[in-house]
Amino acid sequence: MGKSTGFTLIELLVALSISTVLITGVYSVVREGGAQMAVVEAHEGDLYSFFLLRRMLERDLSALIELEDEESKKNFRFQVTTEGVVLNCRGEVVAESRLGGIVQVHYRWQTDGQGALLERVVVPLGGDIESSDEVLRLGRGLEGGSVELYQDQEWGPADQLDEEKLRGLRIYLDFEQIGRWSLVYPVLPMSSMSGTGTAG
Repeated sequence: MGKSTGFTLIELLVALSISTVLITGVYSVVREGGAQMAVVEAHEGDLYSFFLLRRMLERDLSALIELEDEESKKNFRFQVTTEGVVLNCRGEVVAESRLGGIVQVHYRWQTDGQGALLERVVVPLGGDIESSDEVLRLGRGLEGGSVELYQDQEWGPADQLDEEKLRGLRIYLDFEQIGRWSLVYPVLPMSSMSGTGTAG
């Protein structure tokens, strides 16, 4: 009498158990991956704002230009205001409209009915910021932020700016959903920038 070539009941049960374990594992991986993707998608706006800001700052800082203050006769590239910072830059590099000459790039904290946001406003040197047609709003999901300067081999508040000692810029962004992120940029010493001009 020949041997049966089929599966026994025990073998079928074992195979079924293994299949169940494998399917459960695959489902868990897919579910976890889907959950992670959902988290990424939920915060996609915050992440986009962060990386866009990083790209903009890299470009702006690469185009810094020194200006001479007619009153103090000192050169400067940055101004720190109560709203944020102002960078003196070459317009053909940083302005989306390709404004020629020297422009000022304002990064300022603003609030409206939907919360805090960061604005990047480009104006010609001496121009009116409120009439600028080049305004980019970043970080709708922001709760706030701050700027620190690297001077004398340590980080300090932005209101203690000393251009001669400035070697780095750090910006903190506090997002509602993804928490605190930071951007750090080196700053070249004065007189090693690519151009100079005169401020009125």
